[in-house]
Amino acid sequence: MENRSPNPSFAWTVTVLFTVVIAAAYAFGVYLFPSLIPDMRRSLGFGYAEAGGIAAARQVAFLVTALASAAAVRRFGAGLVILGSMLLCGLALCGVGAAPGTWVAAVLLIVLNACAASAWIPMVSLVARIVAFQHQGKAVGLIASGTNYGLCLNGLLVPALLPALGWRSVWLAAGGITLMLCGLLWWTLARASLLSGGTAGPRRRAMPWRLAFQPQYLIVYGLACLGGLAGVPFANYFSAFIRDDLRLSIAVSGEGWLAMGVAGALGGVVF
Repeated sequence: MENRSPNPSFAWTVTVLFTVVIAAAYAFGVYLFPSLIPDMRRSLGFGYAEAGGIAAARQVAFLVTALASAAAVRRFGAGLVILGSMLLCGLALCGVGAAPGTWVAAVLLIVLNACAASAWIPMVSLVARIVAFQHQGKAVGLIASGTNYGLCLNGLLVPALLPALGWRSVWLAAGGITLMLCGLLWWTLARASLLSGGTAGPRRRAMPWRLAFQPQYLIVYGLACLGGLAGVPFANYFSAFIRDDLRLSIAVSGEGWLAMGVAGALGGVVF
């Protein structure tokens, strides 16, 4: 597709839409399961060992999909990959809500992590084409903060639906919201002709491997590794710790996720 001069109004419309997409893909697709582990565990009959195994498989799926996303974008185009990822995400969310057993739910949860990766990676290339250079950092920062806005919604949605309607209703509500979002996403991308095929043009030269092992890059890798070691287990067992170990209510658990969402949203914009 040919490059067009950025339209500021459209650029920020797409930025806000992508922020909502990330909120759904990550807050619903990745972090809703940790919020509902205590209830799903009792209903489906799995333990914390199985929950940890599912979480590990989900992270592997995320990494593999992140690596494969670049090839998918070249083949199908960034807009189509994002839309397909969100459509699959919405269907998988509804599928978890209807899952008859642990293994069906586990497979769908792994698919959700893959969808989160394949929705985020292509957005960077679209932002570079749609948003003016001087605003790209702000746009990417806002989009990346979408997870936190979604966590705020999780913190309100789970206590509202779970006590009266059960954990399945939360997944079905999240899936319904995501599928409705797909309609808006399709309309916006199609209107801007961003659903065309693979990207044309010359490939950029890959960075030589020897440069990836320079000290400044190794520091970044180390910080990312430490963040993953601390953050992922914390999120996976946060609700279980509050409700099963501390014997506190669903409302307190929801308030905890809401607090994390608010702090993350503010932090994302400030940084």
